[in-house]
Amino acid sequence: MTSHSDIKDISIFAVPSTIVKVETMSDRTLKLRVDTTRELPAGDEAKIMHLRGTQGWFVYSDREVTESDIPEVGIDHEVSEKSPSQRLRNVVWLLWDKNTSKQKTFDIYYREVMDKIINKLKEDL
Repeated sequence: MTSHSDIKDISIFAVPSTIVKVETMSDRTLKLRVDTTRELPAGDEAKIMHLRGTQGWFVYSDREVTESDIPEVGIDHEVSEKSPSQRLRNVVWLLWDKNTSKQKTFDIYYREVMDKIINKLKEDL
């Protein structure tokens, strides 16, 4: 499949790749590491960098994919978006991962942070 030339108009972008690592996450989602199997032209690399952090659909096939191979589906925002509590837990995990020595487990750290947040909100009542 050929990729689109305009970065703003990326509806489908295909690149030969290999799934090299799969991890289970604490929120029961999967983290996939996908490596390209050949060096990409600068334009294709820019398209991938433009897509970084965006939500989309991941399609994998052991053969080249064409647009006709991909079913038309809409994004169910109730399923695809994280709930506010999931987002908060993920941010607390990032704080724990980045700012602590990890002597406390994440669960203990999470409860302590949540207690602080709850107590602060109670003070504002």
